[in-house]
Amino acid sequence: MLCDLKLGNVYMRVLSLKYGKSRAGGHFEVQFDDDTILTLDAELVVRFQLKVGFDVSANLRAEMEAEQERLTARRRMVRYLALRRKTRREALHYLERLGFSEAAIEYAMAAAAELKLVDDERFAESFQRTQQRVGKKGPRAISHELRMRGVDKELASKTVAESAKPENQRSAALIAGEKKAKALKSEEPRKARQKLQMFLMRKGYDGDIVAEVTRKLLGENDD
Repeated sequence: MLCDLKLGNVYMRVLSLKYGKSRAGGHFEVQFDDDTILTLDAELVVRFQLKVGFDVSANLRAEMEAEQERLTARRRMVRYLALRRKTRREALHYLERLGFSEAAIEYAMAAAAELKLVDDERFAESFQRTQQRVGKKGPRAISHELRMRGVDKELASKTVAESAKPENQRSAALIAGEKKAKALKSEEPRKARQKLQMFLMRKGYDGDIVAEVTRKLLGENDD
């Protein structure tokens, strides 16, 4: 390890470059003469033109470490979002939990946006379709879940606007409640109606729609 007193720089000499492979791809373990090892992507070793005997300043090493962190954050982000689409806030929290620096997170988020892996509007539309088709959920529940995932209030409201129309809620609630109503036929009428109403309310349909659909599926309340 060298020290330039005039410039105040500390230099570490590269003693060896050991190549290896992992799931992330090719990388080098760069060993310095101060007994430290820095793992760098192969592309960074090429970019910084590292070789045995090369003297690396403290500033250059810090730059290489920061660049490696940015690449790692980007790679983890792409892998995370490739499995299932997430909101911007969910993606951000994922990187924060992994302990990446603010600069690395900003770089990874920009890359994800450029690759169209993070798009709250597309996420909201896809989420709504799935929740309506599979979960048979109403607009209130879907809007609430979108906001819990980080979608802003205005976008969440816009996403469920069409499904929130009374005629659309009515047809969706009928489909959602039909199977439940059949299972309640053997119960005492009042309890059956209460259970169906609670079921549809939890699904996220408006109160007047729930009352109307309950009457249609289980008949009028004798009281």
